[in-house]
Amino acid sequence: MGERLRTIVLHEDRPRTLFLIAPVRNVTDEFLETVKKIVGRLEEDYSVYWPYRDTDQSASEVEICRRNRDAMEEAGVACIAWDGKSEGCLFDLGMAYAMGKPVFYYEKFLPHTDTDKSFLHFIRDECWPLLW
Repeated sequence: MGERLRTIVLHEDRPRTLFLIAPVRNVTDEFLETVKKIVGRLEEDYSVYWPYRDTDQSASEVEICRRNRDAMEEAGVACIAWDGKSEGCLFDLGMAYAMGKPVFYYEKFLPHTDTDKSFLHFIRDECWPLLW
């Protein structure tokens, strides 16, 4: 667990819960297996809400967003493992940012960019790396 995450979750007045922002659809088996490992590691110390596992994906788009919003509100922090493609991740990242949640990112998943403006720059500038 990254020391910055541990400090924010344990020493600030925040719930010991984490909302994991990660793609739900169209992900490779390798990506999914790596995210499962991350979830397992995080759950050694924290309660993790992972939409892939914890949100009924057969619900309507609006209902999925509502359920994720409710879970995000309950979380003390968020962590993003973005593949550079998922629009749902960007939606959830925007929610976390608007709610003032500290957001951590998992560098392994963030793609490279050569553009001047991108969500990748936002993530790297406004969020904290999760260091393990």
